[in-house]
Amino acid sequence: ALPISRLGAPRGIGAKVAGRFAHPCPKSRQLRQTLAEASEGRPRSGEAAMMAEGLDLSAIPNLPGYGFKTKKKNYGRTQGFALVNGVRIEQAEGLTFDKPKFVKMPYNADGRRIGSVGASTMQADYQDYMQCKETEAPAWDVLDRHVLRFFGQFQEAVVEANLENYRTRQCVIMYYLEDDTCHITEKKVDNSGIPQGQLLRRHRFPGPSDGYLSWQDLSVGGELHIYGRVIQILDCDDFTRQYFAMAGVEQAPPIPADEDAFSTSQVKIGGAPHQPRTYEKVYREAQIGGGHINADMQQFMEWDRKVLRFYAVF
Repeated sequence: ALPISRLGAPRGIGAKVAGRFAHPCPKSRQLRQTLAEASEGRPRSGEAAMMAEGLDLSAIPNLPGYGFKTKKKNYGRTQGFALVNGVRIEQAEGLTFDKPKFVKMPYNADGRRIGSVGASTMQADYQDYMQCKETEAPAWDVLDRHVLRFFGQFQEAVVEANLENYRTRQCVIMYYLEDDTCHITEKKVDNSGIPQGQLLRRHRFPGPSDGYLSWQDLSVGGELHIYGRVIQILDCDDFTRQYFAMAGVEQAPPIPADEDAFSTSQVKIGGAPHQPRTYEKVYREAQIGGGHINADMQQFMEWDRKVLRFYAVF
Protein backbone atom coordinates (compact mmCIF):
# COMPACT_ATOMS: atom_id res chain seq x y z
CA ALA A 1 0.00 0.00 0.00
CA LEU A 2 1.31 3.44 -0.95
CA PRO A 3 1.40 6.24 1.63
CA ILE A 4 -1.39 8.76 1.51
CA SER A 5 0.96 11.57 0.36
CA ARG A 6 1.73 9.68 -2.91
CA LEU A 7 -1.93 8.87 -3.70
CA GLY A 8 -2.81 12.48 -4.23
CA ALA A 9 -5.49 14.56 -2.60
CA PRO A 10 -8.49 12.32 -1.68
CA ARG A 11 -12.01 13.53 -2.20
CA GLY A 12 -15.38 13.24 -0.42
CA ILE A 13 -15.80 11.11 2.67
CA GLY A 14 -12.51 9.35 1.99
CA ALA A 15 -10.76 12.66 2.44
CA LYS A 16 -12.12 13.09 5.95
CA VAL A 17 -11.20 9.52 6.96
CA ALA A 18 -7.77 9.73 5.37
CA GLY A 19 -7.15 13.10 6.95
CA ARG A 20 -8.07 11.77 10.34
CA PHE A 21 -5.61 8.87 10.03
CA ALA A 22 -2.91 10.95 8.31
CA HIS A 23 -2.95 13.79 10.80
CA PRO A 24 -4.30 12.47 14.10
CA CYS A 25 -4.84 15.00 16.83
CA PRO A 26 -3.08 14.59 20.19
CA LYS A 27 -6.32 13.61 21.96
CA SER A 28 -7.07 10.93 19.37
CA ARG A 29 -3.53 9.55 19.60
CA GLN A 30 -3.78 9.46 23.41
CA LEU A 31 -7.17 7.74 23.21
CA ARG A 32 -5.81 5.05 20.91
CA GLN A 33 -2.87 4.54 23.23
CA THR A 34 -5.19 4.14 26.24
CA LEU A 35 -7.31 1.56 24.43
CA ALA A 36 -4.24 -0.36 23.31
CA GLU A 37 -2.87 -0.47 26.86
CA ALA A 38 -6.24 -1.64 28.20
CA SER A 39 -6.48 -4.44 25.63
CA GLU A 40 -2.90 -5.63 26.27
CA GLY A 41 -3.22 -5.40 30.07
CA ARG A 42 -0.26 -3.00 30.50
CA PRO A 43 -0.23 -0.52 33.38
CA ARG A 44 -1.44 2.88 32.29
CA SER A 45 0.17 6.17 32.97
CA GLY A 46 -1.39 8.70 35.34
CA GLU A 47 -2.95 10.90 32.65
CA ALA A 48 -4.13 7.87 30.65
CA ALA A 49 -5.70 6.29 33.74
CA MET A 50 -7.61 9.48 34.55
CA MET A 51 -8.83 9.64 30.95
CA ALA A 52 -9.94 5.97 30.96
CA GLU A 53 -11.96 6.37 34.15
CA GLY A 54 -14.18 9.05 32.61
CA LEU A 55 -14.19 7.40 29.16
CA ASP A 56 -17.52 7.20 27.34
CA LEU A 57 -17.32 4.34 24.83
CA SER A 58 -20.53 5.44 23.11
CA ALA A 59 -18.78 8.60 21.82
CA ILE A 60 -15.96 6.64 20.14
CA PRO A 61 -16.40 6.41 16.35
CA ASN A 62 -16.81 2.91 14.94
CA LEU A 63 -13.61 3.01 12.89
CA PRO A 64 -10.56 0.73 12.71
CA GLY A 65 -8.14 1.43 15.50
CA TYR A 66 -10.68 3.00 17.88
CA GLY A 67 -11.88 -0.15 19.66
CA PHE A 68 -10.65 -3.43 21.13
CA LYS A 69 -12.13 -6.91 21.05
CA THR A 70 -13.62 -8.54 24.12
CA LYS A 71 -13.08 -12.23 24.76
CA LYS A 72 -16.16 -14.42 24.91
CA LYS A 73 -16.61 -16.90 27.72
CA ASN A 74 -18.87 -19.21 25.78
CA TYR A 75 -18.68 -19.82 22.04
CA GLY A 76 -21.45 -22.45 21.93
CA ARG A 77 -24.89 -21.95 20.52
CA THR A 78 -27.79 -21.35 22.87
CA GLN A 79 -29.98 -24.39 23.55
CA GLY A 80 -33.38 -24.92 25.08
CA PHE A 81 -32.17 -27.66 27.45
CA ALA A 82 -29.17 -27.84 29.77
CA LEU A 83 -27.57 -30.45 32.03
CA VAL A 84 -27.41 -29.29 35.67
CA ASN A 85 -25.93 -31.78 38.15
CA GLY A 86 -26.88 -34.68 35.94
CA VAL A 87 -30.48 -33.52 35.46
CA ARG A 88 -31.81 -32.16 32.16
CA ILE A 89 -33.83 -28.99 32.67
CA GLU A 90 -35.47 -26.50 30.34
CA GLN A 91 -33.73 -23.14 30.28
CA ALA A 92 -36.62 -21.27 28.66
CA GLU A 93 -39.34 -19.92 30.88
CA GLY A 94 -42.43 -22.05 31.27
CA LEU A 95 -46.01 -21.40 30.32
CA THR A 96 -46.51 -19.29 33.46
CA PHE A 97 -43.45 -17.21 32.61
CA ASP A 98 -41.80 -18.17 35.90
CA LYS A 99 -38.12 -18.97 36.04
CA PRO A 100 -37.25 -22.46 37.26
CA LYS A 101 -36.77 -22.60 41.03
CA PHE A 102 -33.26 -23.55 42.18
CA VAL A 103 -32.10 -24.47 45.66
CA LYS A 104 -28.63 -24.66 47.15
CA MET A 105 -27.16 -28.03 48.08
CA PRO A 106 -23.71 -29.28 49.23
CA TYR A 107 -21.28 -29.65 46.35
CA ASN A 108 -20.07 -33.18 45.59
CA ALA A 109 -16.53 -32.94 44.20
CA ASP A 110 -16.22 -36.71 43.68
CA GLY A 111 -18.63 -36.66 40.76
CA ARG A 112 -16.44 -34.40 38.59
CA ARG A 113 -13.10 -35.43 37.10
CA ILE A 114 -11.40 -32.06 36.94
CA GLY A 115 -8.26 -32.73 38.90
CA SER A 116 -6.59 -29.77 40.57
CA VAL A 117 -6.62 -27.45 37.53
CA GLY A 118 -10.12 -26.03 37.96
CA ALA A 119 -12.53 -24.91 35.25
CA SER A 120 -10.05 -23.84 32.55
CA THR A 121 -6.86 -21.84 32.26
CA MET A 122 -7.88 -20.51 28.81
CA GLN A 123 -10.71 -18.35 30.17
CA ALA A 124 -10.34 -14.83 31.45
CA ASP A 125 -12.03 -15.69 34.77
CA TYR A 126 -10.45 -18.68 36.49
CA GLN A 127 -12.82 -20.78 38.63
CA ASP A 128 -11.52 -23.31 41.10
CA TYR A 129 -14.24 -25.94 41.62
CA MET A 130 -12.32 -27.59 44.46
CA GLN A 131 -12.97 -24.56 46.69
CA CYS A 132 -16.72 -24.53 45.95
CA LYS A 133 -18.81 -25.76 48.91
CA GLU A 134 -22.35 -25.27 47.52
CA THR A 135 -24.04 -25.67 44.18
CA GLU A 136 -27.52 -25.19 42.76
CA ALA A 137 -29.98 -27.80 41.54
CA PRO A 138 -33.61 -27.67 40.34
CA ALA A 139 -36.11 -27.75 43.19
CA TRP A 140 -38.41 -30.26 41.50
CA ASP A 141 -35.58 -32.81 41.67
CA VAL A 142 -34.08 -32.07 45.11
CA LEU A 143 -37.34 -31.36 46.98
CA ASP A 144 -39.44 -34.02 45.29
CA ARG A 145 -42.04 -35.50 47.70
CA HIS A 146 -40.99 -33.08 50.46
CA VAL A 147 -44.28 -31.86 51.95
CA LEU A 148 -44.94 -29.73 55.02
CA ARG A 149 -48.13 -30.70 56.87
CA PHE A 150 -50.00 -28.41 59.24
CA PHE A 151 -53.20 -29.04 61.19
CA GLY A 152 -55.68 -26.20 61.57
CA GLN A 153 -59.28 -25.26 62.26
CA PHE A 154 -61.76 -22.58 61.27
CA GLN A 155 -65.27 -21.67 62.38
CA GLU A 156 -68.30 -21.57 60.14
CA ALA A 157 -71.67 -20.08 61.03
CA VAL A 158 -74.71 -22.42 61.20
CA VAL A 159 -78.12 -20.90 60.54
CA GLU A 160 -81.60 -22.32 61.17
CA ALA A 161 -80.41 -24.66 63.93
CA ASN A 162 -81.44 -24.68 67.59
CA LEU A 163 -78.59 -26.82 68.90
CA GLU A 164 -75.63 -24.83 67.55
CA ASN A 165 -74.69 -21.42 66.22
CA TYR A 166 -71.31 -22.27 64.68
CA ARG A 167 -69.37 -25.34 63.64
CA THR A 168 -65.62 -25.83 64.19
CA ARG A 169 -64.14 -27.62 61.20
CA GLN A 170 -60.76 -29.38 61.34
CA CYS A 171 -58.54 -29.29 58.24
CA VAL A 172 -55.07 -30.29 57.06
CA ILE A 173 -52.80 -27.89 55.12
CA MET A 174 -50.28 -29.51 52.77
CA TYR A 175 -47.41 -27.34 51.46
CA TYR A 176 -45.29 -28.80 48.61
CA LEU A 177 -41.72 -27.49 48.66
CA GLU A 178 -40.93 -28.47 45.07
CA ASP A 179 -43.20 -25.85 43.46
CA ASP A 180 -44.60 -23.85 46.46
CA THR A 181 -48.15 -25.12 45.98
CA CYS A 182 -50.73 -25.97 48.66
CA HIS A 183 -53.99 -27.78 49.08
CA ILE A 184 -56.36 -28.07 52.04
CA THR A 185 -58.41 -31.14 52.96
CA GLU A 186 -60.93 -31.88 55.68
CA LYS A 187 -61.61 -35.23 57.32
CA LYS A 188 -65.11 -36.55 56.68
CA VAL A 189 -67.33 -36.82 59.74
CA ASP A 190 -70.42 -39.03 59.75
CA ASN A 191 -73.80 -37.27 59.87
CA SER A 192 -72.18 -33.84 59.73
CA GLY A 193 -74.63 -32.57 57.11
CA ILE A 194 -71.99 -30.59 55.20
CA PRO A 195 -69.85 -31.54 52.19
CA GLN A 196 -66.33 -32.45 53.31
CA GLY A 197 -63.14 -33.71 51.75
CA GLN A 198 -61.01 -31.46 49.55
CA LEU A 199 -61.64 -27.82 50.41
CA LEU A 200 -59.08 -26.19 48.09
CA ARG A 201 -57.35 -27.89 45.20
CA ARG A 202 -53.58 -27.79 44.79
CA HIS A 203 -52.32 -24.46 43.46
CA ARG A 204 -50.25 -21.50 44.56
CA PHE A 205 -52.02 -19.59 47.33
CA PRO A 206 -51.89 -15.79 47.44
CA GLY A 207 -49.57 -14.53 50.16
CA PRO A 208 -50.32 -12.11 52.99
CA SER A 209 -48.70 -9.34 50.95
CA ASP A 210 -48.07 -9.08 47.22
CA GLY A 211 -46.96 -12.36 45.69
CA TYR A 212 -47.54 -15.99 46.64
CA LEU A 213 -47.59 -17.88 49.92
CA SER A 214 -44.20 -19.23 51.06
CA TRP A 215 -43.27 -21.71 53.77
CA GLN A 216 -42.01 -18.87 55.99
CA ASP A 217 -45.59 -17.57 56.26
CA LEU A 218 -46.82 -20.74 58.00
CA SER A 219 -46.24 -21.27 61.72
CA VAL A 220 -47.97 -22.99 64.62
CA GLY A 221 -50.17 -20.51 66.44
CA GLY A 222 -50.46 -18.24 63.41
CA GLU A 223 -53.35 -17.65 61.04
CA LEU A 224 -53.77 -18.31 57.35
CA HIS A 225 -56.06 -15.89 55.49
CA ILE A 226 -57.19 -17.57 52.31
CA TYR A 227 -60.20 -16.59 50.18
CA GLY A 228 -62.20 -15.00 52.99
CA ARG A 229 -61.51 -17.74 55.54
CA VAL A 230 -59.25 -17.45 58.56
CA ILE A 231 -57.62 -20.78 59.44
CA GLN A 232 -55.86 -21.07 62.80
CA ILE A 233 -52.83 -23.36 62.64
CA LEU A 234 -52.80 -25.68 65.67
CA ASP A 235 -49.99 -28.18 65.09
CA CYS A 236 -47.63 -29.74 62.52
CA ASP A 237 -45.97 -33.13 62.05
CA ASP A 238 -42.43 -34.12 63.06
CA PHE A 239 -40.90 -33.67 59.59
CA THR A 240 -42.20 -30.09 59.43
CA ARG A 241 -40.70 -29.29 62.82
CA GLN A 242 -37.34 -30.74 61.77
CA TYR A 243 -37.36 -28.77 58.51
CA PHE A 244 -38.04 -25.47 60.30
CA ALA A 245 -35.41 -26.31 62.94
CA MET A 246 -32.78 -26.84 60.21
CA ALA A 247 -33.76 -23.42 58.79
CA GLY A 248 -33.28 -21.83 62.22
CA VAL A 249 -36.98 -21.38 63.06
CA GLU A 250 -38.54 -23.19 66.01
CA GLN A 251 -42.25 -23.99 65.94
CA ALA A 252 -44.52 -23.31 68.92
CA PRO A 253 -46.01 -26.20 70.96
CA PRO A 254 -49.32 -27.66 69.73
CA ILE A 255 -52.61 -25.95 70.61
CA PRO A 256 -55.64 -28.06 71.61
CA ALA A 257 -58.57 -27.98 69.22
CA ASP A 258 -61.83 -26.25 70.17
CA GLU A 259 -65.03 -28.20 70.76
CA ASP A 260 -68.45 -27.17 69.49
CA ALA A 261 -72.00 -28.28 70.25
CA PHE A 262 -72.04 -30.79 67.39
CA SER A 263 -68.92 -32.66 68.51
CA THR A 264 -70.22 -32.80 72.08
CA SER A 265 -73.57 -34.21 70.94
CA GLN A 266 -71.85 -36.85 68.82
CA VAL A 267 -69.96 -38.12 71.87
CA LYS A 268 -73.21 -38.39 73.91
CA ILE A 269 -75.03 -40.24 71.13
CA GLY A 270 -72.23 -42.68 70.52
CA GLY A 271 -71.73 -43.46 74.19
CA ALA A 272 -68.80 -45.38 75.55
CA PRO A 273 -66.86 -47.52 73.09
CA HIS A 274 -68.16 -51.10 73.13
CA GLN A 275 -66.02 -54.21 73.24
CA PRO A 276 -64.97 -55.56 69.86
CA ARG A 277 -66.76 -58.69 68.65
CA THR A 278 -64.19 -61.47 68.37
CA TYR A 279 -64.41 -65.10 67.30
CA GLU A 280 -63.98 -66.19 70.91
CA LYS A 281 -66.99 -64.14 71.96
CA VAL A 282 -69.17 -65.58 69.15
CA TYR A 283 -68.09 -69.12 70.11
CA ARG A 284 -68.97 -68.62 73.76
CA GLU A 285 -72.40 -67.19 72.86
CA ALA A 286 -73.18 -70.17 70.61
CA GLN A 287 -71.96 -72.58 73.33
CA ILE A 288 -74.45 -71.28 75.90
CA GLY A 289 -77.37 -71.35 73.45
CA GLY A 290 -77.11 -68.03 71.69
CA GLY A 291 -76.34 -67.48 68.07
CA HIS A 292 -75.03 -64.89 65.68
CA ILE A 293 -78.09 -63.17 64.20
CA ASN A 294 -77.75 -61.07 61.09
CA ALA A 295 -79.69 -58.10 62.39
CA ASP A 296 -79.51 -56.19 59.11
CA MET A 297 -80.91 -59.07 57.04
CA GLN A 298 -83.62 -59.82 59.60
CA GLN A 299 -84.77 -56.20 59.62
CA PHE A 300 -84.81 -56.15 55.82
CA MET A 301 -86.99 -59.26 55.64
CA GLU A 302 -89.43 -58.16 58.37
CA TRP A 303 -89.94 -54.55 57.22
CA ASP A 304 -89.85 -55.13 53.49
CA ARG A 305 -92.32 -52.88 51.54
CA LYS A 306 -93.43 -51.13 54.72
CA VAL A 307 -93.00 -47.37 54.26
CA LEU A 308 -93.98 -44.49 56.53
CA ARG A 309 -95.37 -41.42 54.75
CA PHE A 310 -95.76 -37.95 56.31
CA TYR A 311 -97.32 -34.73 55.03
CA ALA A 312 -95.72 -31.41 55.91
CA VAL A 313 -95.93 -27.74 54.99
CA PHE A 314 -93.02 -25.21 55.05
